[in-house]
Amino acid sequence: MNIQAITIPLTHLVLSQTPMQQERRKHRTEKDIKELAESMASVKQIHPIVVRPDPMSEIRRSDDGAPLYEIVAGEGRYLAAEEAGITALRAEVRDLTDEQVEEIQLIENLQRTGLHELVEAEGYEALQKRGHSVDEIAVRTGKSKATIYARLKLLDLCPDARKALRDGKVSASIALLLARIPVEDLQKKALEHILQPRAWNPDPMSYRDAAEYVQREFTLRLTEAPFPRDDAGLVAGAGTCGACPKRTGNQPELFGDVKSADVCTDPKCFSAKRAAWNKLQLAKAKETGKPIITGAEAKKINRKPYYGPDAPSLSHGYVRPADKCPEDPKGRSYAELLGKGADGVLLQNPDTGSFSKAFKREDIASALKAKHGITLKKDPEPVVGQQSTYNERDNQIEKLFRLKVIRAIFDKSPKKASRGAMVYLIARELESTDTEHLFEALGWKFPGYGKVEDHVAKLSDSDLNRLMHIAPFWHQLGHWGDAKDLLAQAKTHKVNTKELRNQAIIETEPKTAPASEPAKASTKKKAARKSK
Repeated sequence: MNIQAITIPLTHLVLSQTPMQQERRKHRTEKDIKELAESMASVKQIHPIVVRPDPMSEIRRSDDGAPLYEIVAGEGRYLAAEEAGITALRAEVRDLTDEQVEEIQLIENLQRTGLHELVEAEGYEALQKRGHSVDEIAVRTGKSKATIYARLKLLDLCPDARKALRDGKVSASIALLLARIPVEDLQKKALEHILQPRAWNPDPMSYRDAAEYVQREFTLRLTEAPFPRDDAGLVAGAGTCGACPKRTGNQPELFGDVKSADVCTDPKCFSAKRAAWNKLQLAKAKETGKPIITGAEAKKINRKPYYGPDAPSLSHGYVRPADKCPEDPKGRSYAELLGKGADGVLLQNPDTGSFSKAFKREDIASALKAKHGITLKKDPEPVVGQQSTYNERDNQIEKLFRLKVIRAIFDKSPKKASRGAMVYLIARELESTDTEHLFEALGWKFPGYGKVEDHVAKLSDSDLNRLMHIAPFWHQLGHWGDAKDLLAQAKTHKVNTKELRNQAIIETEPKTAPASEPAKASTKKKAARKSK
């Protein structure tokens, strides 16, 4: 490609009218231009703009008859130069096709810092449509493949979730959790729950809480699936679970925080397969004449009626094959005592509709007596006043237990925070903010979501203490909302915020080709004079 470096008067430059540039103008403010103009007036032009000969040269010329040039990259610097009273800019003149122009503008836009995550995602998608692989995009933009895959996944957000991300109601990391839910109405349900104010905290969920909620409510372990996972015909069009793109193990770039590779992220498909399998089981049981218990009777049997060391998992004299037989001195299960071929009944789970084998103790009593000499006792009576389900009672016990543990820890804790407590609190807060960019600002390599705590645990005591000083202000790192508390803290520590803002303006200028050696030397001299 032929490249010519020249200085061009502003009157000989025209704005590009590509869709990319027109969209960028909608988001550019007068404040942005004025701040850049102040910077250019102070440190002058650091990088040349990129232009091409005006493609409409046959029908238009400058007022003095000189040829015009279309600005390909550097429109912000052109507008700032006008504001600052600068009359000419250094430029690289290149012979470019319309397609090459649009691609350069796409990449220039993607290299900017502070770019909204959805705009970034749309840019990567546009490059993919032009035939570029993720590997190629990573090289040209300087972004990691994991970041590109994560941004592209945001395009799977439902309209409500996209709006919440654009409005700053959820962070990009939480939006990614939502985007990984492949069903739109489930995404909306998860979004509503994450944004719902709670009595103790009116803010949306933190990243960690949202991750726990999404994994708990919208993912299912395939190892616990009641249906055969390799049956491609169980539900038309669903295929096998092993090859499904909605299995975490098949998208490691997006599910690095999920430890198991065998997790289904589509509860609707999982439910459809379970329903189809239940139907097949029911039909087969009816065909063979096997006893089946469904409906109200199944609900009654599935309820756990009392508590104690000998409590069965089912009520009304029924037990599961995996239950331990309390009368067996060796503590074996009913399945071990009776063998795999033992006849039982098919009992339906009233919550999932799934069927599983169950034994009625009075029906297997003679077999246990004959094979092992075990005499089954009469089933224990339910304890009066404790007819609640196992989960309700268990939850009450667990909640009270945890409250007691917290109080005991509080009473025994030293008055100075321990290292373990600081690691936990800092890691939890880090994962609730724009973690990836915060790590970059601190000069650390981002370990990936779900691995932040491991990184924090390796920090020195001094770094932990310094992080505690900035922790209360992490929620103000986004570009929306005010940064009043953050700036007040900066003033306390005598931080020169004006200088840092100027640095940010300079560093966010679009990157083009490296400046020539004389230009670099000139820039260094100017910076040295300014520092004096």
